[in-house]
Amino acid sequence: MHKKIALIGLLILSNSVLAPLTANAQVISTSTVTTNSIGILGMTTTPVSTIQAPAATTAMSVTLTSYNAVPGQTDGSPFYTAIGVYSNPEVIAARSSDLSSKLPYGTIIAVDGPDSTGGASCGYSSVQHLIGYRVIGDAMNARMHNKVDILLDPTDKVTLGSRLLNPSIALGACVGVNIHVVGFVDPQHMPKTQADLAKLVEGSQHLPMAKF
Repeated sequence: MHKKIALIGLLILSNSVLAPLTANAQVISTSTVTTNSIGILGMTTTPVSTIQAPAATTAMSVTLTSYNAVPGQTDGSPFYTAIGVYSNPEVIAARSSDLSSKLPYGTIIAVDGPDSTGGASCGYSSVQHLIGYRVIGDAMNARMHNKVDILLDPTDKVTLGSRLLNPSIALGACVGVNIHVVGFVDPQHMPKTQADLAKLVEGSQHLPMAKF
């Protein structure tokens, strides 16, 4: 009898693909889920190429910084994030570990900017056009707290005063920046461009699975 139960359980799980839970959202591939597995495991059947809307709008105030995919600012594999996805400066953002429950990997955020100036070292207005929507796909150093770090391309020079600068240097550190959770996506099927991510968030299309 025990062998029968174990075999049934194995058959159910072998026909299922479980994705990590992300703040009330479960993203799985419908092509690999059976009717039995849905009923028993209580999973949804939303395709991985669509986003899950959050149950309620989540807003928070953080310190916003930026980084580049270079060895001095990451680890020994600068072209891949902490979860093994491509370090795409159009869509990736990192967060400090203390925000992991509020901003799990795959969380899509919108950045509103600071309440006021953001502090003396904040150059938000000079890089705002490069931020757009972002997907949490990387982690910051463990010593950081209440921070979101935007990955930017150092070749995208921006003007700050009379100087052309790496956008990460121009942004600096901005305190009191408001961010909003606008959805969740399977981080293993990350949109490739900011335009793709914007279309996905705004509901104008469902993207095919991005393959790296």
